[in-house]
Amino acid sequence: MSNEFKLLERLYKVLSWPEDPSTKEGYNRFIESVNVFKKVVKHEWFNELIKGKSKVDIVDVCGGTGIGGVALSKVLKDDLGLDISLTIIDVRESALSKAKEFIKRMLGIEAKTIMHDIRKELNLRNSFDIALLWGYTTPHFSPWDMVKVLANIANLLRSNGLYLCDEVDRVHTIFTIMGYKEVLVEKVDSNKLVLTIHKGREFKTGCMIRAAIDLLNREYVEMKTYFWDLASSATLTWMFFNDVDFIPLERPYRGVILAKQPRRIININELLRCKPRMLAELK
Repeated sequence: MSNEFKLLERLYKVLSWPEDPSTKEGYNRFIESVNVFKKVVKHEWFNELIKGKSKVDIVDVCGGTGIGGVALSKVLKDDLGLDISLTIIDVRESALSKAKEFIKRMLGIEAKTIMHDIRKELNLRNSFDIALLWGYTTPHFSPWDMVKVLANIANLLRSNGLYLCDEVDRVHTIFTIMGYKEVLVEKVDSNKLVLTIHKGREFKTGCMIRAAIDLLNREYVEMKTYFWDLASSATLTWMFFNDVDFIPLERPYRGVILAKQPRRIININELLRCKPRMLAELK
């Protein structure tokens, strides 16, 4: 595992992101995702996709413990009567191990897990009907990275495939509603006191650099975060798909981006192999 992904493991540990479905918080996230997918599958593009099918192949990209992939699979299986094949891709071995257990328990199937950096080439072209990027994952990726993530996702899908991404306009929520905080209290309980502190900005990537500190356990890790707005996220998606739509959930700035039919006019492999000169000096 690279140093970058070791840092990611530490970050998830310090921030205590509720991703373990065996915990109350993690399971609640799963139930919330099930309820969201019950709405999403009513979109007409789903009807077009599953017409005449008895089975769908799903890939959950940056899927972690599989909460998103299992939630969608359960809705398609229980509500629409479809057989499911589910593949989880992530860079964290610990998360993929939990995903296998969760999928077996909830769906009764053996899932395929792949430990892989989705910014790099993956030899699974045209293998899936549906791709997910779930769990508000996009802040992990700068626009430069996101181009490669979307290129890979488009490459994974069949010609009539669907891509789903839960997204929120962070420019609105963080900078307009809340206001960007130099210091932010992330978690306080008897076991943790976690703060994130603004350290700087990486101008060539657009990422904010924040330090996450657990004062009680004396743990420190830095993270790079890109604050995507809804329009930018959807527009970049449109570059790789023929059409894009949005399903708002509770608020007009929070919901699910849907994209259908990957474009085949970009040389995906060349794009994945290239690094722009502007980024040459960055680690």
